[in-house]
Amino acid sequence: MRKFFIALTFLMLVGCTTSPTSTLPPKDKELSRTSNLARAAYEEGATAKAIDLYRKTLNRASVIDDATEIGNAAYNLALCHIILEQLDQASPIFRRLIFA
Repeated sequence: MRKFFIALTFLMLVGCTTSPTSTLPPKDKELSRTSNLARAAYEEGATAKAIDLYRKTLNRASVIDDATEIGNAAYNLALCHIILEQLDQASPIFRRLIFA
């Protein structure tokens, strides 16, 4: 349990991990567009909207089996739930990241 709270604190301090600019062409335009919209919603403080968009991003990344984007989307989705103090919803996502 202690590790969980340490990790939650770390997540709160770090923020979203997806870089705002990418020099590589997107592998999947739908994934890239949804990820960018999610990041913009997060940056605007629309955390509930970011949750919806990060969930869509995670689903799309899973469909195309992009491990990096699955990790980024899951991390950011869990972080948004933590920000809204929805630890019960963040916990399974967070555990999936740690124990995957």
